[in-house]
Amino acid sequence: MSTREKKPESSAIQDFLRRVFLNYSVSGTRYSMNYLRLPKYIQLCEDAHLLGQDLKSRDIEVLFHSLNKRNPNMTFKAFLETFTKLSELKFPDLFRRNPGEAFSKLIMAHFLPLAEELQAKRELVTDDMLEVSEDCKMILHNVNKGLKQLYLDTFSWETENETYDNIMNKSQNALEILLRELDIYPALISKAKIYSFWRDIVIMQDATFQPAVELLPQGTQDIGKVLTLSKFILIIYLCSIFGYQESQVSPNSNSEKLLILLERMELTRNSAIASKNSLLPSTDVMQIIMQKEQAEIQPSQLENQSVDENADYGLDQEGEEIVEKYAYRIQRIFQVYCAYGDALNTSSMKSSNLLKLLKDCGLLSETQVSESFDISVCRKGKEVPIITAVEIDLIFSKLTGINKVNKNQKLARKIDFQQFLKALEIIARKVYPTQPIQEAYRLLLEEYILKLEEELNESRIVCSENIKEALESLKNDDIIEALSIVHRSILYFYRYYTDNQNLMSYNNFIAFCRDFELFPDLVSKTKLVRFFYTLAGMANENEPGVSLDASLSRTSIQEKLSKTSTETIDEHLFVEALALISAEVKYEDPNLNPIEKLCFLMERMSQSTGPVKILREQGHNRSSHGEIHDLLALLKVRYPQILDHTQKKELNFEDLASLISI
Repeated sequence: MSTREKKPESSAIQDFLRRVFLNYSVSGTRYSMNYLRLPKYIQLCEDAHLLGQDLKSRDIEVLFHSLNKRNPNMTFKAFLETFTKLSELKFPDLFRRNPGEAFSKLIMAHFLPLAEELQAKRELVTDDMLEVSEDCKMILHNVNKGLKQLYLDTFSWETENETYDNIMNKSQNALEILLRELDIYPALISKAKIYSFWRDIVIMQDATFQPAVELLPQGTQDIGKVLTLSKFILIIYLCSIFGYQESQVSPNSNSEKLLILLERMELTRNSAIASKNSLLPSTDVMQIIMQKEQAEIQPSQLENQSVDENADYGLDQEGEEIVEKYAYRIQRIFQVYCAYGDALNTSSMKSSNLLKLLKDCGLLSETQVSESFDISVCRKGKEVPIITAVEIDLIFSKLTGINKVNKNQKLARKIDFQQFLKALEIIARKVYPTQPIQEAYRLLLEEYILKLEEELNESRIVCSENIKEALESLKNDDIIEALSIVHRSILYFYRYYTDNQNLMSYNNFIAFCRDFELFPDLVSKTKLVRFFYTLAGMANENEPGVSLDASLSRTSIQEKLSKTSTETIDEHLFVEALALISAEVKYEDPNLNPIEKLCFLMERMSQSTGPVKILREQGHNRSSHGEIHDLLALLKVRYPQILDHTQKKELNFEDLASLISI
C-alpha cells in the first residue's frame, strides 16, 4: 500500500480521536495548545472500557509517564502514540502475532464506540435550552452587526488560512479572555461552564449547527471554521441563561436575561463604539419586548407580590413542646439537607431541598391536588398520608413572603430552621387534619421525618465520625513512617499557605488543593470541606466548633468563619488531610495499600503547577533546588518500588493506523 493510499485512513482515525482527546483535555494558555492530564487519561481509558483484569489503572499511569517522558501534560501527538502501546497491553497475544489487527481491534471495539457516545450526548446544554424564543431571536438579529464586529475583532484567524488545530486552540483561549474582559467570566459563568459550552457547541457539533444558525438574521452567511459566528452568538445567549439562573434578583424571562447581559457587555467595552455596532437593541425592539412582558403580567400577580412583614412564623405552644423533645435530631436532618448542592450551607434550605427531604421520607407524592387546598390531603393504600409538590410550593411561598407562585419561575428564597419547623407544623395539620396539633406533629416526626436518620449519609455531615474512623486506621507504624516522610517533603510548600502562626485556614487549604490540582481533579469540594472541618474540630475539641447545636442555632459554618479564627489546621493535620484525599482517589486495582495511594498522590502533586508557582514566587529555580523543595526525593529513596517507573519502547502510530479502514 502506497503512502498516498495510507493518508486518508490515518487522517480519518485522527479526526475522531481528536474529538475524543478534546473531550478530556484542558487548554494550556502558554502555548495555545490542549493537554491531557493523567486523571483524565485514566478516565478516558475507563470510559472506553479498556480497564479490567488484563489492564489496570496502574498500567495506564505507567504508560502515561513512560511515553510522555514524565511530562504532566500530554499533547495530541503524544496521545496518538500511546495507542500502539495500548494495543500491546490490551491484546498482548494478538499484538505479537499481528500488531495491525490488535491496533484495529482497539480502535474499532473501544475508541470508535466512545467517540460515537460522546457525539450523542451533551454535558450541559440540553435540547430545551437550544429552543430559543422568538423574542430572544429578535434581539440577537437586531444586534447582529455589533456581535459580528466583536467576533471579527476577537477571532480574526477564524476567517484566515490556518490549520484546524491552530484555529481551535487560539479560539478556545480567546473566548475565555473575551468573556473575562466582558465581565461575564468568572462573575456570571465558571470556567467549567465555558468548557462545557465549548465541548457541547463547538467540539461535538458539525460546522453547521442548526440551532446556532437560526440565531443569524435570514439571508446572513455564517463565517468561521471552528468557532463560527453563529456558535459564538449561541454561547453568548447561553451565558445569559446560565449566568442569571441562580441570581437573587432573577429576571422573569430569557429575553430579560439576554438584555441584561448585552447591557453588561456594552458597558465593559473599552473603545467608543458607533451606534451601528452597538450591542444594545434598537428602541423599537425594546418597546416590542417590553409590551409583550407587560401583557403577560396579570394584575393579581402584582397585588400579591408584597412581603407580609407582620407574618408570624412562630410555632404553636403544643408544637414547641414536641420540637423541644426532638430538637437535636430534627436540626441534624435539616442541616444535612441544607448542605445538598452547597457543602458550606447548614442554615438555610431551598425549596428543592425541602422537596427532596419530603420525598426521601415518603411524604411527597405526584397525586393531583384537589380543588380545595385545605382538604387536598390525599391518601393511598392503607390510609398513608400524602402531600403534593404544589402544596409544598405554596407553603414555602407563604413562609418566604411570596404569596403568588409562578410555576415557570424557580423560588430563589430560602427558609431558616425556625421556618422549617413551621413548615413541618403546617404539613402536620394537613396530613393529620383530625388530630390535635401536638399529636399530628408527633406523628409526622416519628412516622416520617425522624426515620431519615436511618438513611442519612454520614459523609454529608460536616464533622464526620466516618472521617475520624478513617484517621484512626492510619495509626500503624508503616503508615506513620510514610506520613512523616510526606511531612518533611511537603512542609516547604505548606508554609506558603499559612499565617504567621504556621496555621492553615480553610480558604488557604482550598487554594493549596486548587494549585496542586487536587480540586476539582481528584476530590470534590464537599469532601474537602468535611475533611478540613473534621480535622479542625479535632484540634479544637474543647472550644465551640461546628457541631450540631440543640439550641436550634441558625449560624452556618460560613458565619462562624467570619466570627472566629479557630477553624485552622496545623502541619500535622494537613498531612493527615492529604492521606484522606489519597484514599478518595479511585483505582481499578483494589489491592493498593494506603502507602501506595499516598505516593501516587504526591507524584501527581509534583506534576502539577503548584510547585513551579511557589518556587518561582519564592525566588527558587526548580532545576537547582534541594530535597526540601522536591516532593518526591525522599519518597523515591524510601519507596523505589512504587515511584521508579521504567520507560518502555515506543511504537509508531502512523504505521498501524494506516492498516485500518473505517
